Amino acid sequence: MGNKLLISILIIFFGFSSLYANEELKKIDSLIAKIKVKRVGIDSKNIKKLKDPFYYEKKYKVERIKKLKRKYKHYYRLYAILNDKAKINRRWYKIGSKVGIYRLYKICDNCVKLRKGNKVLTLFIPRKSRKIKISGK
Repeated sequence: MGNKLLISILIIFFGFSSLYANEELKKIDSLIAKIKVKRVGIDSKNIKKLKDPFYYEKKYKVERIKKLKRKYKHYYRLYAILNDKAKINRRWYKIGSKVGIYRLYKICDNCVKLRKGNKVLTLFIPRKSRKIKISGK
């Protein structure tokens, strides 16, 4: 008696689940049919005429550096300071090293000083954002 009841409940359960599954399959089939409809868009000639909507930061930085190099014959940028070395124009230098036409003669906490004769050039690390504050205790 118990087994017959259990079997009948399972048959009813699987019957309802198959009906529900058929309804879900019909919904999925209708969605696929909507997707398959050929859509008309802009032709490739007009797409090529459109302006690129994305902003490329690297391109901007490269153009900015080129503009600065044109303005100044020798352009130097300080990227980092670590112990007694400084990263200037993507290369590491230590005190006494020659950086272009200058010589690195002093490394401070937040700047380095380059000298050529009496002319002194001070380079600072640029801040990325004014909102970020770094403090050491």
